[in-house]
Amino acid sequence: MKSFLILISVLLVAGCVSKTGNPVLAGSESGISRQMQPLHTKNEVRDKFGSPDLIFQKDGVETYEYKRIDGSGRHHWLIPIIGYIMAIWQDRYTYEETNLFIRFDGKDYVKDWNIIQTGGTAN
Repeated sequence: MKSFLILISVLLVAGCVSKTGNPVLAGSESGISRQMQPLHTKNEVRDKFGSPDLIFQKDGVETYEYKRIDGSGRHHWLIPIIGYIMAIWQDRYTYEETNLFIRFDGKDYVKDWNIIQTGGTAN
């Protein structure tokens, strides 16, 4: 019985928050700025963040995109019976998406980088 209660407690806590994307990428602009300061080459970027989510060319410049999405809410339905009742009053999902774009020059050095953060609440 004790192990069952521990399992239910872990599921309740873990079910309230979800993360997807790059786990190394910081969730704030200041955190990403600290991560980017020592990086100067494409190899250093890959060593730090791993494989990019997307690689594309824009204006002849190779660009890497790294993404992180943090979300919370809307997981109470995992609780049998009580969760379905809770969904009547609270059925919102809040998320924040962080995208890091790193551009490289022709010699694989970091040319510049940009951070775009979006977020919101969905019903």
